[in-house]
Amino acid sequence: MKNLQDIIPKAYFALMFFLTTSIFLSNVSLIILITVALFFGKRVYPLKQILFSSLILLFCYVVILSTSTLNLEYKEYLKLLPLVLIPIGMAYIKKDTLLKGLYFLFAAILVNQFIALFGIIEYYFFTEGKTVALRSYAGINEILHFERPYLGFLSALNIIISYRIFRNFRKWVFVLSSVFSVLIIIIISARLGLIIALLAVLVFVLVEIKINLKYLLLFILALLTSTIIFFQSNNPLKNRFQQLKYDTRIVVWQGAKSIYSKDANPIFGLSSQTEVKNKLLNYYKKEANFDYQPDKTRFIMKEYNTHNQYINELLRGGLLGLFLLVSPFFMALRSSYLEKNIVNALLLLAALLFLLVENLLARQMGVYSIAIILSLTRNKSYEST
Repeated sequence: MKNLQDIIPKAYFALMFFLTTSIFLSNVSLIILITVALFFGKRVYPLKQILFSSLILLFCYVVILSTSTLNLEYKEYLKLLPLVLIPIGMAYIKKDTLLKGLYFLFAAILVNQFIALFGIIEYYFFTEGKTVALRSYAGINEILHFERPYLGFLSALNIIISYRIFRNFRKWVFVLSSVFSVLIIIIISARLGLIIALLAVLVFVLVEIKINLKYLLLFILALLTSTIIFFQSNNPLKNRFQQLKYDTRIVVWQGAKSIYSKDANPIFGLSSQTEVKNKLLNYYKKEANFDYQPDKTRFIMKEYNTHNQYINELLRGGLLGLFLLVSPFFMALRSSYLEKNIVNALLLLAALLFLLVENLLARQMGVYSIAIILSLTRNKSYEST
């Protein structure tokens, strides 16, 4: 029995490492974790705490809502199932062991960053990099071997994770990894990743200097100088911010606003993800204004989702769906505040910010990431001895 129980943390560590490096192996790790935990493990957290510190209720709501309209979405249920399995599986692991898993996630993100760096070097020195800026290159995701927004998000997360791991020893590792992460974010022009990274660095600097007035003034001066240089210089990231008004998301969000006001029930929304997809596609075909015909073709061919998880849940499940999405985050933030746990608070804020520009629950890595972040930031006081 003891040997079988030892499999649980090992499966969890594997899940953390393969989260960003292998879809197949992360699935295998989760299956092993949940199977061994349920049959041979000893639960550390009470069921009530698991339920309200995760998105299990949102999953149940999505299933009930779509079933009530006879619009069964089995693929959607299967995709969202880790929202149930991960918090249950991680409820069999003590908090100290859960935090050790951050070492594996830190290493995995570094692997992704170095793979992207090699792709960038190859692009600039051996292909079109001398004539086409990376930010403007249509195949940037192929160059990075990862999607740009997600690599920016993970790079920002690694700053937070490295501080948690190395803040009490080898702080130089935190500094080096943070500088490397920021450089990656700037090179790939990941806008939200930069915002999250700067927020994290600002908070950590203020914590480390204990808000000494002299150092605070020096930091503010350095920040203002950097901001002026940033906007006065000709750099790819500045250009990316200037292109916001032409962003795909603007068209999508206008469509979502129109659909919610015309077709959705304010409380229960459209009741299914299929309806959200169909309504958006119909908007691109018949209502959206495009200055350039190929843009319309691109929107229709790619069937763009809402690029905002809050808007997606508002359309799919109405105000109730939106509430079920955000409530676990705010409960965890409250616990982080009471525990004075800055790292947990930043992990939660990073996820909440990224949900503003991406449908994290539309892909496996996003579903896993959200479930893991919420499970990692559970209130430790609920842990049984």
